[in-house]
Amino acid sequence: MPLLGGFVADAYLGRYTTVLVATTIYLMGLVLLTMSWFIPGLKPCHEEVCLEPRKAHEIAFFIAIYLISIGTGGHKPCLESFGADQFDDDHFEERKMRMSYFNWWNVCLCAGILTAVTVLVYIEDRVGWGVAGIILTTIMAISLLIFLIGKPFYRYRTPSGSPLTPMLQVLVAAVAKRNLPYPSDPSLLHEVSKSEFTTGRLLSHTKHLKFLDKAAIIEDNTHLDIQKQSPWRLVTLTNVEEAKLIINVIPIWLSTLVFGICATQTNTFFIKQATIMDRHIASNSSFTVPPASMFALTALSLIISITIYDKLLVPC
Repeated sequence: MPLLGGFVADAYLGRYTTVLVATTIYLMGLVLLTMSWFIPGLKPCHEEVCLEPRKAHEIAFFIAIYLISIGTGGHKPCLESFGADQFDDDHFEERKMRMSYFNWWNVCLCAGILTAVTVLVYIEDRVGWGVAGIILTTIMAISLLIFLIGKPFYRYRTPSGSPLTPMLQVLVAAVAKRNLPYPSDPSLLHEVSKSEFTTGRLLSHTKHLKFLDKAAIIEDNTHLDIQKQSPWRLVTLTNVEEAKLIINVIPIWLSTLVFGICATQTNTFFIKQATIMDRHIASNSSFTVPPASMFALTALSLIISITIYDKLLVPC
């Protein structure tokens, strides 16, 4: 869902509209999920212990979960990027602030997780799921309201299409012109003028991954206007260099797979192990730590490490 949400935002709706629609859908799911704990017709059953939930509760529960999933897929890939859009790349100080923004975004995200797995989990265990649902729904509604209030102050970027489309166009054009010879001078490759390029900055030619350069070779079709050629047949040198940059990042993405595999275990395996642990704070204490609160250790360590990284390791 996040891939689909990101594509829709980049190609059609824009990040602000996507975040607004997705958050509204998410809020609808939370409202329905909370209602299923209080409305008699939507409750699992009327007894204290349910041997089997009622059909109406199952339907309401799954609809709520699907709405929350769709909402997550919409705002998760767009909200962080929309925040980054508020910084101007052409302004040196704002560009530095943007680099720090991503670190503090993760700190705030971990702080929210820390609150959820401690305070909310405690409320779920000691008070009830319904009360926790009311708290979550209220917080989400307030956050949506604050997001709407800030509308006049935001910076917006118009949808310019999916970033994957130009990369695919480069690959298709390079394969289609694989038998053409390389030009003797890189300046012969197709590129638009600075006056025509208004959605970013032009990139200089690099010597690696030269196979992709063929996508920008101008063929000897003098009867065909360059401007009218299909973008799947002829791309600009900047498009080629952008594709090279994405390919260069792939090894970094692959190196994070190990961390991703380990981090995922904290959501499942660690909590499962916590259910059979002695979670008492002290031997004579009646208070037990909820199993889900074990994730607080991960969130707390991330908050500390990101803060140290941003304040001490990143050069000023």
